[in-house]
Amino acid sequence: YQRRVHGHMVPDFAPPPGNPDFSPTDSRRYKGNHPVAALFHVLFKIVIIIIYLLGGSLGYVYVFVVVIVFSAIDFWIVKNVTGRVMVALRWWNDILEDGSSQWRFESGDPNTIHTVDSRFFWAVLFGYPVIWVVFTIGSIMSIKYIPLDCAVLGLSCANAWGYFMCRKDAKQKVGEWVTRKAMEGVSRDPELAKSVAVTSLGTLSNAFHSTWQSAHPAGPAGVTSSYMPPAPAMDSQAPPPVRWDMPRY
Repeated sequence: YQRRVHGHMVPDFAPPPGNPDFSPTDSRRYKGNHPVAALFHVLFKIVIIIIYLLGGSLGYVYVFVVVIVFSAIDFWIVKNVTGRVMVALRWWNDILEDGSSQWRFESGDPNTIHTVDSRFFWAVLFGYPVIWVVFTIGSIMSIKYIPLDCAVLGLSCANAWGYFMCRKDAKQKVGEWVTRKAMEGVSRDPELAKSVAVTSLGTLSNAFHSTWQSAHPAGPAGVTSSYMPPAPAMDSQAPPPVRWDMPRY
């Protein structure tokens, strides 16, 4: 992206990370890389909330069936589509032969994630259960809606918890990968290992010095009370030391 200034072409601006196709004339309201996935990430949630709020005029049975069906569809789309596309994460739960369950997580390249996609995904994912907590509290006076509220709240919380654990696992894998690569580099280059050791010792020394200074503030004369070993006392009457390299008479 360039523009002409005084007859010369100079860079105009840098495109946002993860969105190289962005241009100053981009009129899209959603600035992420995946507007379709963002639409389906929130579409069924909006429909469910509207139908739930209109429950008094539509009938309880109709609202219950439609809300449960749409909640299941929304759960599947968020779990298998929008999470994988927008934040490169996916989770699932396997049932083992002994009846126990095991969480499994899958993560992609974090460099392909656009900031707008990530913020929109997590805001909607964690904000949706909060809305249903409010609906559940408001349904205390109408007990017949509590099972419906709990069902939708359970599905939304399951997705939120699954992606929360998946993101935590992805960060742990990145940290382990960085540590492994650093150890491989140190093992291949002894000079690098020496440099790392010297830097670490210097950092520890500075930290110890700062801690000592904070624990022992400056005195009234402005001199810090850092520990200094006392100089040995000098006896003015003591004979001078003998120099054995000189001839003795």
